[in-house]
Amino acid sequence: MLAQIKLIYKDFNFPAVLKPLYGRSYGVEIKNSLEEAKIVKEDGIYLQEYVRGNLIRIYKIGSFFKAFLDIEGHQETTVPDRIIELVSNCFERIGMEVGGIDCIKSGNKYYFIDINDMPAGIKHIENWKEILFEYLNFSCWRHEKIEINK
Repeated sequence: MLAQIKLIYKDFNFPAVLKPLYGRSYGVEIKNSLEEAKIVKEDGIYLQEYVRGNLIRIYKIGSFFKAFLDIEGHQETTVPDRIIELVSNCFERIGMEVGGIDCIKSGNKYYFIDINDMPAGIKHIENWKEILFEYLNFSCWRHEKIEINK
């Protein structure tokens, strides 16, 4: 069954990224026109304006943040404090303590494109299991501290 694309926003610019609602990065395609975008093989997709730049993934565990440049794998990088503040605000608004935000850095601008709960890439943070355990230990079970053998 072919999905039907309805363009709600009249001034939408192409090229665009066509993404499935579920399935991580599988099935992501670049479409250059509305006509191309109409030829899809699954339901539950969305279009997102294509922004040229570098993909940066910012992960959060409690109050801990770490950013990675997604070029040939994950390379640790830094982002301005203001970006971390905006990311923190996004997570706070939706009540997430653990997750990741994908953004594109194009020139000196950052475009936030996705937010993910418990993203697979979090494993690129050195000692991520210990950081997550400490967060859970002190945030969720404050009354009963749990010790772990390392």
